[in-house]
Formats: sequence, C-alpha cells, structure tokens
Amino acid sequence: MQQEKPKDETSFWSKLWGSSSEPKTEEYDIEPAALPIPPVSEKSWIRVYFTPGTDCEDNIVAEIEKAKKIDIAVYSITNRKIVDAILVAKKRGAVVRVITDRAMAGNKYSLDEELAAAGIPVVIHKKHKIMHNKYAIFDGKLVVTGSYNWTKNATQSNSENCLFFQQPNKEYSVHFEELWDLYSD
Repeated sequence: MQQEKPKDETSFWSKLWGSSSEPKTEEYDIEPAALPIPPVSEKSWIRVYFTPGTDCEDNIVAEIEKAKKIDIAVYSITNRKIVDAILVAKKRGAVVRVITDRAMAGNKYSLDEELAAAGIPVVIHKKHKIMHNKYAIFDGKLVVTGSYNWTKNATQSNSENCLFFQQPNKEYSVHFEELWDLYSD
C-alpha cells in the first residue's frame, strides 16, 4: 500500500525544476559564454559509423585525402581502398607512419609490405602479445578509432564501428609515439 504524501510537501520534480510560478529558464539572465560547457560546432563533435557498409571506409579515406600527417596504429590492414588512399597521400607529400600487428602483417592478405615498399615507415610490433589498436590520427588533431579493422571484411561483412573526434589532450598522439619508440628499437 502506497503512502500519500502530505499536501504541503514539495514534489521531487518541483524541488528539481521549480514550480510553475517561478521564472522560466529563458527568463534567467545567463550568458552562454559563462557556462562551463565547451562550445559545440554546428556539426557534432563526434561522428559515429557502423558496418557492414562503406561509411567507416569512406570517412577514413576522406580524412586521409585531406591530411598532411597521418599516424596509423591498426591490427590489420587489407582494405585496398584505404591503402590506395594512403599511397596517394604519401605521393602528394603527406607524412605517414604505420604500426601493425606481427601476426596480421604475416597474413597473405596484408598490404603492409606494399606500404613499406612505397617508402612509408611501417613498424611491426614485437613487445606485446598482439597489437590490437585500431586508430589513426590526422594532422595531430582528428582521431578515428573503434572496433573497425581496416579490412575488406570489416567493411562488407562484419558488424563494427568507428568514431571520429578531435583529441583534446593529445592522448592518442602520445600513445602512438610511445608505441612507435617501443616497437622501433
């Protein structure tokens, strides 16, 4: 049996939002710049895509085509469209570095050797059981990460995701440099 609340007790919602006799939110004098909320551009601060389908692949290629510097740490790289975009970026003068997994690099479908043959520094991990990262950093600012492997299967067959966002504190760049140094020696 539910107890009735006394008539003079203020409801939870009234305590939280006030009563209808109080000023409405738009009547408060609040300067948006004074709020502790970072401004969000017209476009969302994060873009999310899912597979199967070409959304991850297409958006990664679009960022590769714009970037002057690209740091890539991916478990597997067998996607022809993405690799072709990387090769074109290298030819136009973009600085590209790739870290990948040793077991995946040994895979007959891996395109890491093609990247290396084009003069792109490719480091194959030696220190961890697997290098299971899946991210890239474009011009030190924009990051793509998620479960999306840079493979044909990830695009056409798998249920995966990728997220694009601006890295606020360079966490991914710092991590990439740590891996690069660790695996390069």
